[in-house]
Amino acid sequence: MLVSFLFIRKFGKIDIKNIDMSKNKKVKHSKKEEQQAQKVVKIIFVSLIILGLAMIIGFSFFS
Repeated sequence: MLVSFLFIRKFGKIDIKNIDMSKNKKVKHSKKEEQQAQKVVKIIFVSLIILGLAMIIGFSFFS
């Protein structure tokens, strides 16, 4: 709220809805990034589990 007050004070009248919309866009963007990061972590863990199983099976056949 202080930032918007300072912005209004410096540049005159401004539409408060635009400030709120930009905050909503940032929140949506950060949520989207968080979901994408969680998806990447899941893919890495699944691939590590598959790699571990493949190594166990490979060592059992060749040892």
